[in-house]
Amino acid sequence: MANNTITAPEGFLAAGLQCGIKKSGKSDLALLVCPAGANTAAVFTTNKVVSAAVQVCKEHVRSPRIYAVVVNSGNANTCTGRKGIKNAITMCSQTAHSLTEIRDTRYEPRNILVASTGIIGKQLPIEKITAGISKAAAKLSASSKAGLDFARAIMTTDTKPKQAVRRLEISGTNVTIAGAVKGAGMIAPNMATTLCFITTDVAITKPLLAKALKAAIGNSLNRLTVDGHQSTNDTAMILASGLAGNAERIGIVSQCPRYKRFAHALAEVCDDLARQMALDAEGATRMFKVVIKGAATKRVQLQRLMPQRPAEPWQIIHC
Repeated sequence: MANNTITAPEGFLAAGLQCGIKKSGKSDLALLVCPAGANTAAVFTTNKVVSAAVQVCKEHVRSPRIYAVVVNSGNANTCTGRKGIKNAITMCSQTAHSLTEIRDTRYEPRNILVASTGIIGKQLPIEKITAGISKAAAKLSASSKAGLDFARAIMTTDTKPKQAVRRLEISGTNVTIAGAVKGAGMIAPNMATTLCFITTDVAITKPLLAKALKAAIGNSLNRLTVDGHQSTNDTAMILASGLAGNAERIGIVSQCPRYKRFAHALAEVCDDLARQMALDAEGATRMFKVVIKGAATKRVQLQRLMPQRPAEPWQIIHC
């Protein structure tokens, strides 16, 4: 049976488990690891108030290579002051430490990304989380079950995990793009209350990866609205391991036909995830799409659809 989870691309391991953040006892801690390191790009909320995780992630994503992403649900780590920042950094440090222990390779906190989602205004139960990170590191796997565990652990009010995958050929090499997303409420342009994680094994430069992500999100998740609210934790990121094999043929280093094929497939993944979010919105039973034709530019088109919002609300972070 095909693996259609976030571990489908070559070079990725995942885990998800319950560490005690949620009173319900449901999964609330997820780990995504690329042992060989990945080129990474990310986009974040443009809200003036942002979580500690977003602040730390914005800095760490500038690193040349990223080796892991640690995610907690059930607590947003927002409006938590300096202690919140310290806790977000601790999550990265513990992840680096746990990976160093089990893989006999030194990992640094600055090469780890972090994301949080859940209740605002409460401090993280950091002792439970650090213990959970150690357990998650020991469970890392490239299996479809591990990928599904990851997708379930990032959920909050979602009723089901949301995943998408696309497979294509680039330079005679099979390439995979996979994604997992959470979000079912407080969703509006600016991708509110959304955490989105995408993996791919294509070999591509970091600037082109960032360009493709910005375009894909801008035409999918950033055009989704459920209840008009913007959040503090919105994060979407893509990690490219480069292990598919097209690197032997230089890889994608320009906006050539190979880049366009990859960007198109990435857009399809993001569109698929956005539709799943709309269909799982709080109490939703129907989904509709607004199409505007005849606008002079995309900016005018978006202003007609969302007159109170900027046409390009994304902040792109990359090297």
